[in-house]
Amino acid sequence: SGTISRKYLHSAYHHRHHVILIALLGLSLLLNLVFISFYLCKKFRRSSTLEKLSQKKATLMDNLITGNLKHSESKQRLV
Repeated sequence: SGTISRKYLHSAYHHRHHVILIALLGLSLLLNLVFISFYLCKKFRRSSTLEKLSQKKATLMDNLITGNLKHSESKQRLV
């Protein structure tokens, strides 16, 4: 019966090890989520910079679209 209890203890120890690993993983994920959400909140509080960025993006898109249109027009002229 001694060997059985020893085996059980061994498996229990390993199981505990896995539980600790899972707990650590969960904790790190949770911390990452908290950090990310905090960072995003900080970013969104500076809405002015965000608006500027979105405006820049919009102008870039417009430039790309108009550039493509001009490019296609020039292609048509060549043809």
